[in-house]
Amino acid sequence: MTCECKPPKEFPFYCERHKCWKNEHWHHLCQTNEKYRVLWDQQRGPGQPPAVQATMAALAQTGGAGTELQRILHFIGLRETPGCPCARHIRTMNAKGVEWCAANVGTITGWLRREAKRRKLPFFTPAARRLVLLAISRAKKRENRKVKEIV
Repeated sequence: MTCECKPPKEFPFYCERHKCWKNEHWHHLCQTNEKYRVLWDQQRGPGQPPAVQATMAALAQTGGAGTELQRILHFIGLRETPGCPCARHIRTMNAKGVEWCAANVGTITGWLRREAKRRKLPFFTPAARRLVLLAISRAKKRENRKVKEIV
């Protein structure tokens, strides 16, 4: 039996069938791994206890790696400007989650490079990469703290 979940437009999303929030990784497991799908069908899968569902909802609303990168850039004096794609990139990073961000550090660094060029700012790829990795690390820690608070 295959999963009936429709591919969402953004992650995390609320799965009506399994009554829980799913990130991109959990959605992939639901689509491809029968053992996980059976657990979700039995209401014992990842994210299904009520407290964990509340945490996933809170994480979806409070940010992620995109928000953390924004905080770091604000700290060093870089803010959004009219016409920049910053807000869209922040939303993309938050919606796709830390796993996606970790797998796409080059893409995110490229976004920063293009914006630096547009603003005529100096750009050093290793430093930008390190800022992205720091944002991902902070987002992971924040997620882990939220999960520990409810367990």
